[in-house]
Amino acid sequence: MADLPTHSDTGDESTARHSAEEAATGPTTRQKVIWTVIGVVLLVLFVVLHLTGVLGAEAHG
Repeated sequence: MADLPTHSDTGDESTARHSAEEAATGPTTRQKVIWTVIGVVLLVLFVVLHLTGVLGAEAHG
């Protein structure tokens, strides 16, 4: 079985390198903002429900 080349023969290495770096960077800034907003909304909802007595230790009785 022949060895496969380690790079493509297209001559456009910058595009291949850019897409490899882009895939490895992780979540985008927009995704971080969206998850942060969701977390804050859930935290505020949790606190409001506890303060109003809807959710908590005495809610089951």
